[in-house]
Amino acid sequence: MGSWLFRHRGLLPVPLLAVLLLTAQPRMLTALVGMSLMGIGELLRLWGVAHIGARSRTRTAEVGELVRSGPFRYSRNPLYVGNILLFSGVAAWGGSPTLVGLTVALLLVHYGLIIRWEEGRLAEVHGPAFVDYAQQTFRWGGPPGPPNPHPAAWRAALISERSTFVAIALVGTVLRGVG
Repeated sequence: MGSWLFRHRGLLPVPLLAVLLLTAQPRMLTALVGMSLMGIGELLRLWGVAHIGARSRTRTAEVGELVRSGPFRYSRNPLYVGNILLFSGVAAWGGSPTLVGLTVALLLVHYGLIIRWEEGRLAEVHGPAFVDYAQQTFRWGGPPGPPNPHPAAWRAALISERSTFVAIALVGTVLRGVG
């Protein structure tokens, strides 16, 4: 299941986004909270992509090097945490605390299944190095693990995230039009 969800992980947000946009009733406060969550989520994603590289967009089971720098010191899954914040921001902007809770719950289950599969692959490929990393770094976030300097590729991250920037702009435009 995790393997299938990983390959199709870009599909689940589409119906979720449709529901969020169709039920949106934004107000000034919810717009500010939502935009803040979306901004934090995208900054976290950008920071993560600057460290892991464009392979974050891959749909294959191929495993690259083990990244332990940047946000990967604080969370084994900062890109998924960023996604959860992004979608929670859309739900918050839309004015529905209930949808914020449902969004978080649905994405935790969705990404939880993917993570289980991914971590199995990482353990197969990296063995003790991954086990050590998993013991020192929280799955969803927490205190930092040991420092592991790795240069951040910010320019490449900005290029890799361009489709996310476009999606955020489109969602923001739609939500502004609804409100």
